[in-house]
Amino acid sequence: MFKMFTINRHDIQTVQQDRLKEYDWLWKVLVYGSYLDFNFIKRLYSDFDTIGDIIAQEKIIFKQGLKRKDGAKQINVSELKGKIFLDTQKKQLKPFIIMESTQKWESHALIYSAHILF
Repeated sequence: MFKMFTINRHDIQTVQQDRLKEYDWLWKVLVYGSYLDFNFIKRLYSDFDTIGDIIAQEKIIFKQGLKRKDGAKQINVSELKGKIFLDTQKKQLKPFIIMESTQKWESHALIYSAHILF
């Protein structure tokens, strides 16, 4: 098998050191992309709110997921009663598609985990 190591012209990039100090993630972008990618990501950071900011502004309940059964583990989810949710057992959530849902959570008080994104 050939043992060859090649460096092309676009593999070499010159970067100002103060940019690396200011944007500690810049080197990760440059490993897989170019300085144009860095400028694009930097513009995204400055022009748009993060998902965390939107969740805080809109007062969205944000958690991880839902498990209906997991042994004896149970927590109180009474604050979610009556909230609309996507029932994944009914195939309402598929890759690239989210079906509309009007189904409301009706569990009394205890399930394993109340991690839902509204």
